[in-house]
Amino acid sequence: MGKSIINLMDEVLGEYLSEHIVRFGNRDQEYAKATGNMRKIAERFESVGGIFDFDRPSALMEQECRALIEYLHLDCIRDSKAIQFAYVLGYRDCIALQRRYGISCSSRKKEQAE
Repeated sequence: MGKSIINLMDEVLGEYLSEHIVRFGNRDQEYAKATGNMRKIAERFESVGGIFDFDRPSALMEQECRALIEYLHLDCIRDSKAIQFAYVLGYRDCIALQRRYGISCSSRKKEQAE
């Protein structure tokens, strides 16, 4: 059975965003810094990474809990930066398509006025 158009579009969009966010992550200092700090926490506290394995119980000491909180905070920063980038990317792509097909906001205003 073939893929539905929705599944196909979801896959294409996912690949498109992944590719651009990887490039963005290499260019954006705050994103890269958060990623590096997350790696350091995961290397220093192996149990922090294990907390995401829902198939087995896990216990954390106070210091590990603090590390987990910092890890999740850094993950939130990365997600926020990626979302901001995706928003701007979508806006830029939309403007590029409008220009490509000769659509401008001023021409739409004229059409609406008539």
